[in-house]
Amino acid sequence: MKKLAFLLAAAMVAMALFAGCEEEVPVEDPIDEPEVETYSAVSNADPRGYVEIELDIEGEEIVDARIVEYDGLGFEKDPETYAGGGDLWPYLEESHAALADWIVEDDTWDVDTFTEATGTSDKVRSAAQHAMIRAGLEDPVDTEYFDGTFMGVSSTGERGQFGLAWVTFENDEIVDVVLEEAAPENDDDYALKDEDYAADTGYTEFHEAQEEMPQRFIESQGPDVDVYTEATGSSELWMEAVENAMDAARVN
Repeated sequence: MKKLAFLLAAAMVAMALFAGCEEEVPVEDPIDEPEVETYSAVSNADPRGYVEIELDIEGEEIVDARIVEYDGLGFEKDPETYAGGGDLWPYLEESHAALADWIVEDDTWDVDTFTEATGTSDKVRSAAQHAMIRAGLEDPVDTEYFDGTFMGVSSTGERGQFGLAWVTFENDEIVDVVLEEAAPENDDDYALKDEDYAADTGYTEFHEAQEEMPQRFIESQGPDVDVYTEATGSSELWMEAVENAMDAARVN
């Protein structure tokens, strides 16, 4: 009996020693999947408006693109109503969808032009290039602002009017500013204050301010300027619009 107990004890010791000598199998850390990050940017602008794009980036690959286009008053172009929709200008939605697909498929901003929408294509390419620079997928830009013309829109004033600014940059310098102001024509529509505005209203100071304020912005290289006497409201709207245009043009 004692011999049996001894043998059992010896076997247990041997098993314990054998177990201690087993090689430990390392547990592999789970592979971290790259996160999807979103970068947005706007295109260069003209009197007909601009494009804004959002790019979803996973690692260094574009996995999704979303495009919104704005008109010359800063309103989003609705595919259902823009230019009457339907047969009058059927290419807005189609061109956005095609250009977004091409950017993802080719993994670049430098895609083909959608034949029936050359202006839109140029703006989409511009916005996508700016977004890729912000994402570090294009060569960095050593300036604070992108070169080109950028559009800014102010908030709405007391009478429903708002200011518009097109600010042009070259090597971080404001070289040109164009100002407009839009006012409500009726419940659903806005129009720019044109050359007849002063004649119709007798408010000549508005157009004087519209001609004077751009030079003030260029001289100050920013939105902080003195308001134009007798056109305080318009001056303040333009100051806000210029600031928003400068924000849109920032590289980072």
